[in-house]
Amino acid sequence: MQKQLKKASPLCLLFTAIKNNNYIKISSTLSFTIKIMYNTINELSDRKGQMSIF
Repeated sequence: MQKQLKKASPLCLLFTAIKNNNYIKISSTLSFTIKIMYNTINELSDRKGQMSIF
């Protein structure tokens, strides 16, 4: 029983986070991270002249 619990703990944590309305916090953090990555890629491509990353 405990081995199963350990294996499924990431999923359990995810479901618990969603239940506790931490999902909004997680998604906002994700979008913030994506925004930073996107800005960094744009900065790099501007420096090297239109580098075709996408």
